[in-house]
Amino acid sequence: MMTQNPNLKEFFEDGFYEDHWGWKFTEESSQKQAEQILLLLEAKSGDILDWCGGWGRHSIYFAEKGFKVTLLDFIERYLEKVKKSLGRR
Repeated sequence: MMTQNPNLKEFFEDGFYEDHWGWKFTEESSQKQAEQILLLLEAKSGDILDWCGGWGRHSIYFAEKGFKVTLLDFIERYLEKVKKSLGRR
């Protein structure tokens, strides 16, 4: 059975990552990264699994482009943030 490092979970749950790195990710830069990922994969359609997808900064773009996206993350606050972002679009 795999165990999760409690320090890793705490690192992401306490907001440190978002507070100190999240500001670096604009919607425009995230969209550009997502476009580059699709080009690299030569993907035009299909399913995408966004493992450790965080707050969905790439997944939302993929979904808008018509991909079926499954986002996984172990941080509840990120999953809630994705839901709110999807509700605004």
